[in-house]
Amino acid sequence: MDCGYRIGVYGSGLQWPNLPEETDMEIKTFQLTTHFSLREMTRSQTAARKGIDNQPPADVVANLRDLCVQVLEPVRLHYGVPIIPSSGYRSPALNAAIGGAKNSQHCKGRAVDFEVSGVSNYDLAVWIRDNLVFDQLILEC
Repeated sequence: MDCGYRIGVYGSGLQWPNLPEETDMEIKTFQLTTHFSLREMTRSQTAARKGIDNQPPADVVANLRDLCVQVLEPVRLHYGVPIIPSSGYRSPALNAAIGGAKNSQHCKGRAVDFEVSGVSNYDLAVWIRDNLVFDQLILEC
């Protein structure tokens, strides 16, 4: 059985200009980086089904951008295939609804769950361990 994994990074303290205002329209269109949008880093079927607002505040958007710059973009560049995050930001209400840990880094925009098509999760975790700066790497089975 292949394992899933999560990666969390602490923000680098970078200040990002032109962060979106907290409106639905901008969440639908704002690009965090070349290949990752705010919408895909906040998408949640549970939030949609339960009517939970999963829109992050500006400081969390900056953390999500750091996460994309420091982890997702390098992984995408290395493997040369699109990456679709399965879980990025979770509002406190969403995190509670799914039974997430109270101190989850997802609530701070500092964690993302994802897989890379055609790459074993173990091999991906090893590459990340050896090549990226991160706070936590979890390989789940």
